[in-house]
Amino acid sequence: MGFSNVIAQQRVKAMLSGAIKSGAIAHAYCFYGEEGIGKDALAIALAQILNCNNPISFSDGTVDSCGKCKNCLDINRLEHPNLMFITALPAGKSTAKHEDSPLLQLSEENLALYKEEISLKAEDPYHSIFLPNAQTIRIASIRDIKKQVKMTATQGGRRVFILSQAERMNMEAANAFLKTLEEPHDNITFILTTSKKDALPQTILSRCQQVYCDILPQTDLAHALIDKHGMSITEAQLIQAFAQGSYGRALAFMNEDIQ
Repeated sequence: MGFSNVIAQQRVKAMLSGAIKSGAIAHAYCFYGEEGIGKDALAIALAQILNCNNPISFSDGTVDSCGKCKNCLDINRLEHPNLMFITALPAGKSTAKHEDSPLLQLSEENLALYKEEISLKAEDPYHSIFLPNAQTIRIASIRDIKKQVKMTATQGGRRVFILSQAERMNMEAANAFLKTLEEPHDNITFILTTSKKDALPQTILSRCQQVYCDILPQTDLAHALIDKHGMSITEAQLIQAFAQGSYGRALAFMNEDIQ
């Protein structure tokens, strides 16, 4: 993964690289911008670089992960103990216990669907996770974050908690998460990603370093479609014209065309 696999976003990569090199990684970030431009991809890449055993520095001042060490490979699979990826989940089973982790509260069917979606996200960080009836990030997920934060880290590096589509936190979850944000934590970074920043409580935003992520330049978007999907130049240019700077939107157009 790493920054090298994130389409465009040079400005954001340069800013984050500077923070990494100067040891000034924020306690919390909010990556915001249009849908499908790589906010989750940037968050996962940052987590990988912060935990890489052999990070690489380039002459332009940017840094990246090696992509080969065990930490890099585990984060690529979204299976590293220093990475927690939080997303909206369906309601749990009626028999679920209050103290159970949110995944243990899911039905077997929903748990299988969740694992499948996470696997797709690991293969392609631009994949938009879809789970039926998963509209909100629930209080159970925030309780799980609080529990993980209090636990001693099992290894070195920096623990990263990514809240994808963070605006989906319901009021109860947002209030609980705010309390977690207000507490100081060593070697922990929270990254909220959202295409609806204004839907997040101002109290949460004020405690995050807000990072605007750009729409993708037409040339970069077309090259990504050619490189990743084997499109012809003509096809790529046609789709990127409709995508309006969003790789996610380009994939949707591409899939409609295929079907």
